[in-house]
Amino acid sequence: MSQHRYPPQSLIGDDVRAGLCLVIPLLVLSWFDLGTPVAIAFVLIAALGLGFVARMVNRHREVVALDDDAITLTGFRKSVIRWEDLARVNLAYYAVKKDKSDAWMEITLKDAKSTIKLDSRLENFGAIVVKTARVARERRIPLNQITLANLKALNITGE
Repeated sequence: MSQHRYPPQSLIGDDVRAGLCLVIPLLVLSWFDLGTPVAIAFVLIAALGLGFVARMVNRHREVVALDDDAITLTGFRKSVIRWEDLARVNLAYYAVKKDKSDAWMEITLKDAKSTIKLDSRLENFGAIVVKTARVARERRIPLNQITLANLKALNITGE
């Protein structure tokens, strides 16, 4: 069994954005006398920021365990997908800039009950993609064209 985590240094940017999304609206609310509709808007933005902060705390806690039987994601909640129950796999590529210098991949695994999403900042992300591709091939799980193209870009055949 292997265990994988998100390295803290890879999450710094998201941590800062989440914190700012929470702190800035709260500072505005405390410094300025706003009308009720504007204040409600800032409270909603702060609530969204709080959700982002909770998500980032969870991301720091998450551990992905990979073995021959299943993939397990443990954080605030535990999700387990047994390889024999894997029903759908998607591998997506996201680029922020046109030159693709700021990009990442995200793999989504689903069974009848659970969904696990992991992004390429995860330690040894490639090993998880290789194992998932192998299981998908063995189980003849249909993969969409985007997933196939992204696997090809990574030189992963599922063998």
